Amino acid sequence: MKWTTDRPLTHPGAHGITAELIKGLSENFYIHRLRRIIFVCGGKIDPAKASLRLGFITWAQKNIESDALILLSETAYGAATEIGKSFINIAIFEELLASISDCILIFPESAGSYCEVGIFAVTEPIRYKTLIANDSSHEKNDSFLNLGPIHAINTDSLFTPSVDFDSTRGADPSFAGRIWKRVKDRTRNFEAPRRPELRHFVDMPPVDRIAIIAWILSITGIARFGDLLDIVRAVFAKNARDSRMLRETLSLLLSIELISMPAKELYRTKPRPEFRLSVSIDESKLKAQFRIFWIKEFPRLWSC
Repeated sequence: MKWTTDRPLTHPGAHGITAELIKGLSENFYIHRLRRIIFVCGGKIDPAKASLRLGFITWAQKNIESDALILLSETAYGAATEIGKSFINIAIFEELLASISDCILIFPESAGSYCEVGIFAVTEPIRYKTLIANDSSHEKNDSFLNLGPIHAINTDSLFTPSVDFDSTRGADPSFAGRIWKRVKDRTRNFEAPRRPELRHFVDMPPVDRIAIIAWILSITGIARFGDLLDIVRAVFAKNARDSRMLRETLSLLLSIELISMPAKELYRTKPRPEFRLSVSIDESKLKAQFRIFWIKEFPRLWSC
């Protein structure tokens, strides 16, 4: 491929190492998960009252950060749209975030979170991994929320029943721990290695797509969008939707903070990976070769 400035990895100095990277992805490989991903939804309805969701997030940051990545919808959406363009309908975006999570943890404490409960209740794959952190004092009212969406989720969910807390009885210091125990117990095989099918990139589950792109960036260190698209099309069968699906995947990676975007169309890996791939190539050697390439040929890109 002829070298172009918007695709630095088409530079002659990168041909050999890029070909080695593509070779590693073109053979059978396994994807390993390193931490659980918990998508935490909800928010308090009364600013004067303590938020159960905020209490769990604070507890999780102190107690389980090495075991779980806590993903917040508002932070994720902001990160995914940081280039100044609207991503997609926020309801669709939340479904994508939920699809890559091991558990969708919802605290029904606000009008927005009631809508989230409804969205996830009618989506079967999402409903299956939703856990309700419920204020049981509300169950005294035969509300549509309790008899409708919450009941639907509790009927099908891997995490059923809800983890309850009665706010009328005061603080419950064990609440966050009980939630984490339920998540941990019901997701014991989350780290089991999986071998994805080498098919169209656009047909892959979102979690496989983000694992593959995150791994590519962990090897190359940085890459332009065009470079990543070239690699995807060299490994997988070409499809007219490749470009759109790659942008969606990069937005998801930005949203869960596995990559950063220091300049337009340039993506950089973050130091802590969430996924590991078992491939036949020497990863350490290849990383070192890419680092030498960037420093020698594109020092400004490497340092930005």
